[in-house]
Amino acid sequence: MSYLVLFDLLEDLRRPGCPVCRAAERTGREYARTLMMTDITDARVRESITRAGGLCRDHLFLSVDVAAAEVDTMGLALLEELLLDIAHRLLVERSRRGRRHRVGIGPGGTRCTACEAEKVTVDAYCDLLISDPEVYLGPMAARDDGGLCFPHARWLLDRPGGPACSGLVVAAWARRAARLRQGAEATIAAHRADARELPSSEQVCSLRSEVPAWLVGARRQGPT
Repeated sequence: MSYLVLFDLLEDLRRPGCPVCRAAERTGREYARTLMMTDITDARVRESITRAGGLCRDHLFLSVDVAAAEVDTMGLALLEELLLDIAHRLLVERSRRGRRHRVGIGPGGTRCTACEAEKVTVDAYCDLLISDPEVYLGPMAARDDGGLCFPHARWLLDRPGGPACSGLVVAAWARRAARLRQGAEATIAAHRADARELPSSEQVCSLRSEVPAWLVGARRQGPT
C-alpha cells in the first residue's frame, strides 16, 4: 500500500496545484464510483452510511457527476433511495426528541464515509511528505505552481513531525500565493486606472478559480 501511495504522491508532485487536494479528490471520486457500481447493496456499507447520517453535500453532488459519466442510473437510484430513507428517519427522530442534533460534518453528526476515505489518503500523503521534507517538499518550494493549499498546509503542520518542515511548507505556499496576488493586483490596478483594456472574462474566471482553491482546497470534480 505504501509503495502505491508513494507512486501516486510522486506523480501528483509533478503536476501544478496542491498534490493532497488532487489525491483526496481522486479518492472521493473512486469511492463514489465503487459505491454505486458494487457496494451500494452491501449491508455493512449501507450501515456505515446510515450511522454517518448520509453523505456530505460535496460527495453527494460528486456522486451525481460520477453516475452521469458512468451512465449508472441504477447505482445512483439505489444510493438516493438509501439517503432519502436516512434523512426521513433523522427527521422523525429529531421531531420526537425535540432537540437539535450535534452539529457535525454529516447530517447525522458524524463524518461522511467518503470524507473518511479521503482522510486516509490525506494522512498517508502528509506522513510521506513529513518523512523526507527535503525530497518531497523542497521542489514544491522552488516552484510557483505547486505546494499545499491552505487547509492541507495546516493539516500537515498539525501532524506529529509537521512543524519540523514548516519552513518548506510556508515557502511553497507563499510562492504560489505571491503569483496569485500579482494577478489580483494587476486587475485592481487596471480598474483604478480606468484602462480601456481590462482583463477578459476568461482571465478573471481563471484567476478566481485558482485563488479559492488555494485558500479552501480544490473543488471536487466529476470524472476526467
